[in-house]
Amino acid sequence: MPFKKGCFHVAIQSQCAIQPVVVSRYFFLDSKRKCFRRGKAVIKILPEIETKGMDKENVNALLES
Repeated sequence: MPFKKGCFHVAIQSQCAIQPVVVSRYFFLDSKRKCFRRGKAVIKILPEIETKGMDKENVNALLES
């Protein structure tokens, strides 16, 4: 699904950096029984993306980066 743009507007208006976080697929979810089994999820924190000096015209470029 595509990203929603609202959080990017907020980041630009507040001139705060965006901290991307990636979570691995969770193979320990039993979708038929709707429960979790033992397992691991890998969470990776990527370098932050600065928004200082950006305005609302930069939202689409920020979304792509």
